[in-house]
Amino acid sequence: MTYKNISDSYHFECILCANCCTGDTQILLDFFDLYKMSRFLNFSHSGELFKKNYVFMRLSENDIWRPQLRFKKKPFSFCPFLSHQINEEGKIGGLCSLHPQHKPLVCATAPIGRRYDFQADSIEYIFHAPAPDCPG
Repeated sequence: MTYKNISDSYHFECILCANCCTGDTQILLDFFDLYKMSRFLNFSHSGELFKKNYVFMRLSENDIWRPQLRFKKKPFSFCPFLSHQINEEGKIGGLCSLHPQHKPLVCATAPIGRRYDFQADSIEYIFHAPAPDCPG
C-alpha cells in the first residue's frame, strides 16, 4: 500500500460521516488510550476494558501484539463509542462519545497516521484516509 508523506501538501476536512467508525476499520490503541477510555467508563483499571470486551489483543505490524478496539457487530459493525443515528438514506452517522478528551490518539489525529519500521529504526508520519470511502 502506498501512503502520501505529510511533507506533501494535502487538504482534509472531516464532515462527521462516521465512515471511519464503522465497517472493517481497525483501531489500534496505546497504553494512554486504554487509560483515557478506562477513565471515561469509570473503570478502576484498564483491564476492565478487556473483561467487558471493549478491547482485545491482536498481532499487528512488526509482529507486535497491540490492543485493538472491538467493534459491535449487530445490526452492523461500528465503534462501541459511536453515538450513532441512521439517516434517511439508511446510512449510519454520528459523533464519538469519547470526543475530545478520551478519544484514542489514532482517531484524534486522523487523517495523519504513523508507520513504524523497527528494522530501519524509523517512524514516518503519513496521510492515510480514515476509511476507504471517506468523503473528507
